[in-house]
Amino acid sequence: MKWANHPAGDARDAWSSTADARTLTLLVAGGPFRIDVDDESVVLCDFGDYVVFGPDQAHRWQALGEATAPAGFRP
Repeated sequence: MKWANHPAGDARDAWSSTADARTLTLLVAGGPFRIDVDDESVVLCDFGDYVVFGPDQAHRWQALGEATAPAGFRP
């Protein structure tokens, strides 16, 4: 598992998807951290908040505040 520290405003603006795996995003510290999955937005605000999405679901994200979250973890 890789960890990433995201300063406020850091974002992946381009839509991305993974064809062969589910993806887990977990807020470890800081926040809020917004994940857009297909046509829905989820805002992670508290330690331990998470979102899981399946293969072929387009996603992008933005750190609304300074946040630490895993990068590249696929269960």
